[in-house]
Amino acid sequence: MFYYRYHVFFRTNQRTDGRQRCAQYNASGLRDHLKQRTKELGLATPGGVRINTAGCLDQCAEVR
Repeated sequence: MFYYRYHVFFRTNQRTDGRQRCAQYNASGLRDHLKQRTKELGLATPGGVRINTAGCLDQCAEVR
């Protein structure tokens, strides 16, 4: 059995070359808020939900 049932990944990538990046949309702030709320609601427990930070998954270019 896995420790957490659900994993939510927040891409918090920062770039310096001018391309779109998750950080420009306050991804870290949103991640922090969701992480705090899952704790407050008692969801961040074994078998529950884990909020994770992720690097670039190359999805920004897909947003139109």
